[in-house]
Amino acid sequence: MLIIIVLAGGIAAITEYGRRQLVLTLSRSIIDHTLDFTEARLREFFGPVPAALQTARGWAESGLLDDMDTGAFNRLLRPVMEQFPQIASIRVADGKGREYMLAHGGKGWSNREVRADARGSQARWFEAGAVPDGNAGWESSPYDPRQRPWYQSALAAMRGGGTKNGAAWTEPYRLPGGATGITASAAAGDGEKRRVIALDIRLESVSAFTSVLKVSERGGVVVLTEDARIIGAPSNFLAMKDLSLEDVLLRRPAEIGWTLASDAARVLRDTGPDALPVRFESDDTAYWGQSRRFPLSAGHFLFIAVVVPEADLLGALPRLRVWLLAIAAVVILLAVLQAFVLSRRYSTPIEDLVDESDRISRGDFEQREPLDTTVSEIQQLADAHDRMRTGLKSLMLLERDLKIARQIQQHTFPDRLPVLERYDIDAFSEPAQQTGGDSYDVVPRDRPGGKGEPVASAVMLLADATGHGIGPALTAVQVRAMLRVAVRMGGDLLTIARHLNEQLSADLFGGRFITAWLGEIDADRHRLSYFSAGQAPLIHYLAADGRVEILDADAPPFGVEETMSIERVSVRNLATGDIFAVISDGVFDAQDQSGERFGVERVLRIISDYAAESSGRILLELRKALADFGAGLQASDDRTAIVLKRD
Repeated sequence: MLIIIVLAGGIAAITEYGRRQLVLTLSRSIIDHTLDFTEARLREFFGPVPAALQTARGWAESGLLDDMDTGAFNRLLRPVMEQFPQIASIRVADGKGREYMLAHGGKGWSNREVRADARGSQARWFEAGAVPDGNAGWESSPYDPRQRPWYQSALAAMRGGGTKNGAAWTEPYRLPGGATGITASAAAGDGEKRRVIALDIRLESVSAFTSVLKVSERGGVVVLTEDARIIGAPSNFLAMKDLSLEDVLLRRPAEIGWTLASDAARVLRDTGPDALPVRFESDDTAYWGQSRRFPLSAGHFLFIAVVVPEADLLGALPRLRVWLLAIAAVVILLAVLQAFVLSRRYSTPIEDLVDESDRISRGDFEQREPLDTTVSEIQQLADAHDRMRTGLKSLMLLERDLKIARQIQQHTFPDRLPVLERYDIDAFSEPAQQTGGDSYDVVPRDRPGGKGEPVASAVMLLADATGHGIGPALTAVQVRAMLRVAVRMGGDLLTIARHLNEQLSADLFGGRFITAWLGEIDADRHRLSYFSAGQAPLIHYLAADGRVEILDADAPPFGVEETMSIERVSVRNLATGDIFAVISDGVFDAQDQSGERFGVERVLRIISDYAAESSGRILLELRKALADFGAGLQASDDRTAIVLKRD
């Protein structure tokens, strides 16, 4: 009876634990996906703005905007607005208070001209493309572009060097007619040739996107300014308070009595951006939420917040839980009645077996005294215990050995890669089992300033032994050790390759071999020398052309031929931004649920998409893509990669 009661408690505890883990897992999955999706949409929306702004800034620096002529102004800037419809208008102003603006709205294309220097506070509007009368259409206006926030922030950023490759952003504001907007600006030139270019961005698309994004039945995403003003909210949240987007835009949740948004903002503010999802309650309802910062420029952010009711995550689970507990209660009651009937015959040997199982669960595998029972099934169970004890003892010893082998192998990987002058290098290795047949290393040729300081030359290795497990792991460790010894003895790349092949040919047996790539980078001459023994494809991304070259191996794998003809190494000159990647076949051969291979093309696409990022970021995106592609499947082969990039 006691065992049955404990079992019942265990079922209840496991059910509750499983429920909590399910909620946590689902909240992370849904919220992370929504945050990533929203961030991608915001990046598509805001990302082109700094590039367009810097294009106009370049025109200003080259003198194309010196004349402040509407015709030339329209010819240059109208194509920019047509390419990026989120731009509502473009302004160009100078230090004298003159301004031209090209705008596109419901009435078509129009220009506005301001002459604060010659006409005081006067401005005029006219249709784009029209030639205005020199004195016609001027009206009194208090507008002076030099006093506007976008003008002042652009000058301040220019003095601080902040808009050389970016933009100065204003706070979001309400445009005439009730719409919302934000302005990005940049300054160019000095003195009389100074020009400040400003792009006015419509924010309606942000609100339109968040209002239709379906997170869950009652969940949603909110986009806020740094001071918690709303610029995008989901329609299902607004329906709770019978509000429209116009009612909430650029207002704080507390100002409109939006309790859920206020509670979410408070909790997420306390936990900080980019933290894990947190649980909170609002109006006696449990929610899960998470926020993330979206940078517009250095020190200027928007915030994305996702909120999902806990009930949406659980679905029908509460009803299933009630049924499970009810069924468990009935079964337990019947089991208790049966236990009373059978207790005289079974209780003592079963208690002995329970004690024995408890000892085994604690790792006590000492032999027990023979069980005294007349029940043949219990005797068979006791014999099975003895066999299980012996098997578990062997397995525990094997598991311990595997853990030790994994620790030894992991310690052979460099815990910190050398710092190469003018180069960015990163690597990773993930074994398919506790130990793997892949290995990598980066060994500096010199350390002129001591450990941790930049070096000008280093030898790199990526090796992949056939199979995975303890045997290939030992081979991989052996190759890495031989490389370190050879480098410290001053051996060149060809000599190292010959010695490795000779030694491995003598050591490996049973058709085993190892593919390997040896590379040496000369950071002063930006030259990469390498030799590939069966390790392919090799990837060279040429930043100047934005294209990728796929290179083949130089020779068969090590250990295949006792005498390998190794006469020369391959050489690659690396230009600024070039990337050289060496990746084991465990990455290319990774499969999804349907059996499709990850392949070379996906790897090339990741390298091209993130070519402007660091080597570490490229490897991070590669590992993310592999995890998403495999959808939880166990890797069938070790995965290792080295990425070298010239800064």
